[in-house]
Amino acid sequence: MNYVDKRKALLDWLRKQLIGPASKQEELLGISPLRRVLGDQIDELIEQGGLSPGDVTILSPLGFEDSSLIELPARIAKAIMVMDEYSVRFFPGKQISFARIADFKGLENNAVIVVDLPPPSSEAGDIAAHYVAMSRARSVLSLVYRCVR
Repeated sequence: MNYVDKRKALLDWLRKQLIGPASKQEELLGISPLRRVLGDQIDELIEQGGLSPGDVTILSPLGFEDSSLIELPARIAKAIMVMDEYSVRFFPGKQISFARIADFKGLENNAVIVVDLPPPSSEAGDIAAHYVAMSRARSVLSLVYRCVR
């Protein structure tokens, strides 16, 4: 069983063990597909899924400036509120929110898109970041991995 099959089997097992949100996983090679997929997922959640922008949070282990979100189309990037200590008090807001995974502990949102995490491994910090990120979604969880091959 190769690495991708093992990871899919693990995610399937976790879904059967836990009652949780629907999830979607994307593996991308390069920046161009990442830009397209993130834009498409945000559009799908808001325009087709009936969620308000405030129902969507994007999480990354990196700060906004260092994250994959700098690749988003300008119309979407402008609509994202980067959360800080002040904005957390008024969460959820009316805009799509962005936060570092470590700063989002204890919070949830209806739809969560996780970007910039490496594929799961057995390292302790990696497991913790995946757990925190993946357990923040109430209804929809989307994982977007950038593959390096």
